[in-house]
Amino acid sequence: MEIPVITLPDAVGACAAERILIKLGIEGMEVEALSTFIPSERRAVHVVGELHDVSRNAPLMKELFSMYGWTLKLGESPHDTCNFRDVLPRLCRCYHQSTASSKQRSRH
Repeated sequence: MEIPVITLPDAVGACAAERILIKLGIEGMEVEALSTFIPSERRAVHVVGELHDVSRNAPLMKELFSMYGWTLKLGESPHDTCNFRDVLPRLCRCYHQSTASSKQRSRH
């Protein structure tokens, strides 16, 4: 049985979008999938997902993202799985400003 594989660069590489949101749900293959995408991506990208096998994969993710200037946020979990969020720096200011604006509007 052959199963076609589509990499992140294949899926969004030719997309003309200036900003991209990726939601990963790939059950333990996060590092492998992102390691082909992160080095060459230069657009404003926000990736969210669940990181499996945190004790092994968190150090690999931190190294990968810091090497290419991305920001990585790992959620806390008592299990060996956690939510993660990473952003290419060009998007950081925009994302944080819109999050702060949304919080302020919800208070009024």
